[in-house]
Amino acid sequence: MDPSYQKVTPILPYTNIILNNTGKFYRKIGDEVIQENNLCVLILCGGQGTRLGSADPKGCYVLPDINHSIFSIHMQQISSLGKIYSKEILLLVMVSEFTDHKTEEYFKVNQYFGLKRENIVFFKQESCICKDFNENPYFIDEKNFARSPNGNGGLFKAMKDNDIFSILRKRNIEFVNVISVDNVLARVLDPIMIGCYKHHKFDVLSKSVDRLQNENVGIFVMKDQKIIIKEYSEVNVDGLKDGETQTTTTSTSNSSSANSSITEITSESSFSSTFGENPFQANICNHIFSVNFMENISNKTLPIHRAVKKIPYFEGGKIIKPKEPNGFKDEYFIFDCFVFSNNCGVMNVPRLLEFSPLKNGYDKTTDNPRTCVDDISKRSRLYMEKSGAKIVNCRIFVLPKTSVFGENLERFQGKTFKKDEVLK
Repeated sequence: MDPSYQKVTPILPYTNIILNNTGKFYRKIGDEVIQENNLCVLILCGGQGTRLGSADPKGCYVLPDINHSIFSIHMQQISSLGKIYSKEILLLVMVSEFTDHKTEEYFKVNQYFGLKRENIVFFKQESCICKDFNENPYFIDEKNFARSPNGNGGLFKAMKDNDIFSILRKRNIEFVNVISVDNVLARVLDPIMIGCYKHHKFDVLSKSVDRLQNENVGIFVMKDQKIIIKEYSEVNVDGLKDGETQTTTTSTSNSSSANSSITEITSESSFSSTFGENPFQANICNHIFSVNFMENISNKTLPIHRAVKKIPYFEGGKIIKPKEPNGFKDEYFIFDCFVFSNNCGVMNVPRLLEFSPLKNGYDKTTDNPRTCVDDISKRSRLYMEKSGAKIVNCRIFVLPKTSVFGENLERFQGKTFKKDEVLK
């Protein structure tokens, strides 16, 4: 462990994280920005879903019970927001050599989920050669090296190499909302987030949730007056008592989510953040970047992170699948760009509404297809009960094509649901 990270300072309220009753203020600004600007969402889809036990890209994974893929859920949201905002939204999809053909074919077969083809741009990130612990490259067949995507931090160079910045300039797009494909609750083009980003003139604004005890996520910390993200394994956080830090900081107790004051459309007023009980904020890979900052980063060199992995390799005329880690995969992380910004912010949001990642198969108890479906159901229940419906011993699923923020559900007022149902 790097000793410089053993003592860390959690991000502070108002200085770096947007807290308290400011949601309505930011929403007003965000609504104005949305009407005055062209909009863009970028989905990171280059990673391999090997832990899911699927050979297909993660976005193609069909969730049980609701029978919709992750791509379908995200596309429904973008389509619905286009109607709500009366805007055509540009969608950028970053793929890799391992996901490109299947992803594009999946969109084509599904008729681009009702979106206009000219508003969807696929582009490919680079790959890195996989190596053993002695720095020797692995082969995947007799002639070709074993390779893996170069991480979500490969985004910026991929945008440059694929001339994405020219596309953004031609469309007069000033900021991009970047999300990871595997978060089934990800909210894009959130007017509160956009308003916060615009008001503070951030280079990048990120959403966070309160980190759970022992949760395997990156956390936001301050280092040399800069916001950075460190992996949970690099910072001693679980030994801390609630609210305690290893450095002197401003107290963050009794603070609530920026979204908690919103009553129109959204349901955040029913939930307040527990920020202060756990001083560390978890990264959920939902960022708004200014296009100028992204283009600047595309000319920078980000550090390489080495992940110890089980790497299949070619030997003796066949593919060997090791049972134990046998080498490295090199990756760049998107958040390593934060150090190049003098104006970087973090906005705390309720986990129940915005974070449920699909990381694992059914063999794990967390972040698996079942937990994702359960979390969609919990958020849906909140929306429906706020609209006046009653849910009795069953699960209701509100997908984004029906409601994005919990809006337009008044027709269910007074209705009682007693069996599982995906609302139309």
